[in-house]
Amino acid sequence: MKLFLFLIIIQLNAFTPGKWSYLDKFTIGKEKNGPISEIVKNKSGQVLYSASYEYNPNGKLIKEKFSNSKSEFDGEIIYTYENDRLILEELYSPVKEIIEKKQFFYNQKEILKEIEVTSISSGKKIKHRIFSMNKEMVIDCETRWEEANTVETFSTRKENLQPNILNQEIFDDKLKQVALIKTFLDKDGKIEKRENHQPNTKKQQVFAYDENSKLVSISFHVKQDDNWLPTKTHYFNYGGTTTQNSKSE
Repeated sequence: MKLFLFLIIIQLNAFTPGKWSYLDKFTIGKEKNGPISEIVKNKSGQVLYSASYEYNPNGKLIKEKFSNSKSEFDGEIIYTYENDRLILEELYSPVKEIIEKKQFFYNQKEILKEIEVTSISSGKKIKHRIFSMNKEMVIDCETRWEEANTVETFSTRKENLQPNILNQEIFDDKLKQVALIKTFLDKDGKIEKRENHQPNTKKQQVFAYDENSKLVSISFHVKQDDNWLPTKTHYFNYGGTTTQNSKSE
């Protein structure tokens, strides 16, 4: 059960095209020195897990360390940089065995062009070919599962009548749309919320910031009938005051 929870954590935090993370800006983007810790609670206020973050002198994220609900070590991610560019991301289990590695490749203009993901136990590989991106988000990408020889693509564009909304359309290998992710931006370009629309489910993330525009919480919801029901909330601490009681909806 511990390892299962750990892998869920990794899906939320590790950089993967199409699965935007609030930490991307500190690994592949230009922003520096993000939160030093995070607590995740369910809708009843119970702690699900927590994380601590370490940064190098340039403000790049170099390590995430996870703890389960009993405050026991539950794994970590280690990031390696070269010339201030992320080149390697290594995922370790609670017993410090490597589970997965991601290698990042750049073109001559130092623009990220490919990510190769390797499962250590099975040797299976996933390759992400990146066609365009901004400072912290991949805009167009092709993902290929090599062993199954299946492909998924996505493209992100501004909505015609509402330029503060980004629409990310995800297609399977038959070019059938399998999901739509809508990202809503405020007047300063910060994310206010993200909605994930799939045929049978709708999910939402709501973002809250402090007076210094630092992200203090993300609340997660699922839609039932016409209502958005909360499932959990991530709270971020930057040192000094706690953010656990910040409004997130």
